[in-house]
Amino acid sequence: MKKLATSLLVAQLLAGTLMPSYTVAAQAKTDSCAPELIAMTEAQNNNLAASMQRVGIDIFKELSAKKPEVNCFISPASIGICLQLVLAGANGQTKADMCKAMHLSEKELRADGMKNLMHDLKTDDAKVTLEIANAVFADKRLTLKDSFVLSARENFDSEMATEDFHSPSALAHINSWVDKKTHGHITSLTSKLPAASDAVLLNAVYFFGKWTKPFDVQRTEEGDFHRADSTSKKLPMMHSSGKFQYLENELFQAVELPYGGGRYQALIFLPKPAVKLAQLRSNISSENWTQWLQSFSTKSGALQLPRYKMEFGSSLKQVLAQLGFGNMFSGAADFSGMNTPPPALYVADVIHKTTLSVDEEGTVATAVTGAIFAARAMRREEPPFQMIVDRPFIFAIQDTATNLPLFLGAVYDPDAADKPE
Repeated sequence: MKKLATSLLVAQLLAGTLMPSYTVAAQAKTDSCAPELIAMTEAQNNNLAASMQRVGIDIFKELSAKKPEVNCFISPASIGICLQLVLAGANGQTKADMCKAMHLSEKELRADGMKNLMHDLKTDDAKVTLEIANAVFADKRLTLKDSFVLSARENFDSEMATEDFHSPSALAHINSWVDKKTHGHITSLTSKLPAASDAVLLNAVYFFGKWTKPFDVQRTEEGDFHRADSTSKKLPMMHSSGKFQYLENELFQAVELPYGGGRYQALIFLPKPAVKLAQLRSNISSENWTQWLQSFSTKSGALQLPRYKMEFGSSLKQVLAQLGFGNMFSGAADFSGMNTPPPALYVADVIHKTTLSVDEEGTVATAVTGAIFAARAMRREEPPFQMIVDRPFIFAIQDTATNLPLFLGAVYDPDAADKPE
């Protein structure tokens, strides 16, 4: 299939520069003499994944509500990892506010928490590729603290790059990094950095999954997709039938489509004909999301899903401020864990970009997130269902091992994707 990417503001690691990774987590998993460490690591991972899920859902709801009936597609995983990297440099009230907004207790935080979670997200499934990378680009005039550099490298596997932010080469290097880490699907992060930029903290997530049960290309045929404004467009509609993990209630029909061995899965939520997508979106919460995922059951049926692609990009500054992260964007920000003032740093912006491609073979989704710093069970068999995804719907990619949604979006106006090669 032709690969397509999603990306957020900044990028990831340059190839070949990763520090040795996941040592603590690996030891925790294999050392039979350390059951307490294993339990503590698992609890930390659960807390971080739950935090990223909740913040991601909140961001998705806010962004989607600001521009109703417009495509919105984000990566809670990428945003969450990038914010954790920012948190690693925060102190004082900024750190306290960020922890509160993330629904995390400062006492529960462990320095290697994100390292362990990223280890748990790794997979050896031959049909799934999940790549996570982080990077810190800092101006040559900025002296980063050794403790922050060590944490970024060892706990985030982050590359550390020194640049002259007064030279065009800095942006060129950032954009080149984005291009590489999104496998060429995002060739440029931005055309211009804010004038006072001193550092850029980046995360990128690349996902490529082949369906456990691919759609038959021969069954794909053109059909109408009905937009929210009552207009319609022609899209190639893929067809599949058999047994699915399925859920239906008064709001929606939903189906799970697993990738590879089944750990990762796509989730499609189709509002009932009398329900607007905005109404379904308003009912999404961390609690409901968890409950819905536990309520799927096996059922026979037929599914029609468009072959489509989409792109999304947005600044997250305003939404994050509304969700309790305002301090880090202000003159009162305290990032003394990152550098010793002067200069005092604050976050000038957080940028997120994504793309998604769904076809008969599987899905490609990649995300890049960047923070720019400036100085300053089974039931009795029921009749088969029919689910025709021919109107706006919710699409997500879920990791069942950590319960973390890697990607989450509202699809209002999909574009036809090319046939798989």
